[in-house]
Amino acid sequence: MRSRHEARWAAFFDELRWTWAYEPIDLLGYIPDFLLDVQAGHLLVEVKPLLDDMALAQSKIECSGWPYEALVVVDAATPLIGTILEWENGEPLWSDATLFECLSCTRSSVRSVERSWRCRMCGAGGGNGHVGEFRQRRAWDRAGNRVQWRPE
Repeated sequence: MRSRHEARWAAFFDELRWTWAYEPIDLLGYIPDFLLDVQAGHLLVEVKPLLDDMALAQSKIECSGWPYEALVVVDAATPLIGTILEWENGEPLWSDATLFECLSCTRSSVRSVERSWRCRMCGAGGGNGHVGEFRQRRAWDRAGNRVQWRPE
């Protein structure tokens, strides 16, 4: 991978048992970092080291021809992991993204704080009755330990 930060996100996806592919497709002028295979189809993920990089990443995704949901992630040590894109009538709508445990399928999933609370893993939705608390810090720390540089 191009950075340890991307490798940590890959390890984090493994911790959450999410199926992912690294740089799997070429879009218009853009190669996304990850593609997650979820119930909703596919969820594009772009990893950024700083919050300051979010607007440029969001713009690249919008202009790339990608018609589905996308995430721009920075850090999973805090409840807000980044932003999520949902399309409404052809218009891109970005909102804060957080993780939760779906009470319907018992898997971790991602949701929009302001918009859709639908589980991307099983499709459960229609309010927040299926949303349980998920503390991702432990999984994020384990992912960090897996990609830690160790001299031979």
